[in-house]
Amino acid sequence: DVRSFAVAPTADTARKNLFAGTYGGVVFFSTNNGDTWKDVRISAIGNSITALAVSTDSAGGVSLYAGTDGGGVHRSTNNGASWVETNTGIPLPLAVNALLVVPNPSGGVNIFAGTNGADGGVYLSTNRGASWATSNQGIAGDYVNALIANGTYLFAGTSEDGVYRSSDNGKTWVAVQTGLPTNTTVTSFCVNGTVLFAATFGDGVYRSTDNGASWTATASGFTDSYPGAVVSSGSTIFAGAISGVFRSINNGTNWTAVNTGLPYRTVNALLTVGDGKMLFAGTEDGGVFRSTD
Repeated sequence: DVRSFAVAPTADTARKNLFAGTYGGVVFFSTNNGDTWKDVRISAIGNSITALAVSTDSAGGVSLYAGTDGGGVHRSTNNGASWVETNTGIPLPLAVNALLVVPNPSGGVNIFAGTNGADGGVYLSTNRGASWATSNQGIAGDYVNALIANGTYLFAGTSEDGVYRSSDNGKTWVAVQTGLPTNTTVTSFCVNGTVLFAATFGDGVYRSTDNGASWTATASGFTDSYPGAVVSSGSTIFAGAISGVFRSINNGTNWTAVNTGLPYRTVNALLTVGDGKMLFAGTEDGGVFRSTD
């Protein structure tokens, strides 16, 4: 049961390192586009790996962050060979459902964690996970499932409270719900140029062309109301749902199911690699599937 993906750069520009996080608490690592995978699990952590993210530094170092269901955030600087717990400021057992790495003006990175549970919401680290502080002002509720950056804006997708937007690096947030159904639960975001997509639990995929100020449904051909993941690849959008993968080549105006060779249809996570030449689908009970067309 694969719940999350991440991709990291390598010294070989033609190759990427891939990571997959699972419900069973294992992180898998591939150096050959998913042909083989290595178990790089976090010792003594049995919690589901619900989010993965990668940051790089000016010296070319790569840090991998894993968000867990109840075990907080863990960091690895050696492709998962070893891990350190980086939870100072995050009250456990919060579930970390989303991680977002954004460059900050000082030349470092801001890492945002979307969490679920009492005292949940958005947490921010400005020191690569060494410590965290709440970054929730304006967000109603304690459940944040998805995070994304688009230009100078950040977006947070919540459980039953729709979408929130920040224009000041997460210091404050405002609700941007126009056009969304009441009590919308957002499971995933993606951006295609200036168009923002939100996958919702029970209401399909919504699209915004004005940075969240308004939203419209993208239902034509999308026959599943429960997408769990959306990703963009060039001008193409993919959505993973309970009934498989859907593709749109016109910014969500129309969708087509693309499931040939995918026997396990509940898709929880998607990843595009190689300028969109490869699509990876993380499935429930079936592991990882790859498409090159």
